[in-house]
Amino acid sequence: MADFNPRQILKGVPGIFKGNFIPFRVAKINDTHLTADLNHPLSRKTLDLEFRIIDSRISSRERGGTSTDWLAVPFAGRDQIFEGRRSGDEPT
Repeated sequence: MADFNPRQILKGVPGIFKGNFIPFRVAKINDTHLTADLNHPLSRKTLDLEFRIIDSRISSRERGGTSTDWLAVPFAGRDQIFEGRRSGDEPT
């Protein structure tokens, strides 16, 4: 049971679609159930890394990413985001 198969052969499994060639391994099988290991084939391998720092310096400018609040985009530049009718303190 150590062979890897394409995930597309799993039918009726949420998130698995025809054409999905990502490998999976059959971990256990009996008369009514199949247990599938969806981890990457190399996930059980030990990975030893060696590295050396060649240079280190303090950044002179910000290099962070950006984030867009897509819910606020249609309302950019407006004073009010939500509009509604009110009568005194109670919404109508």
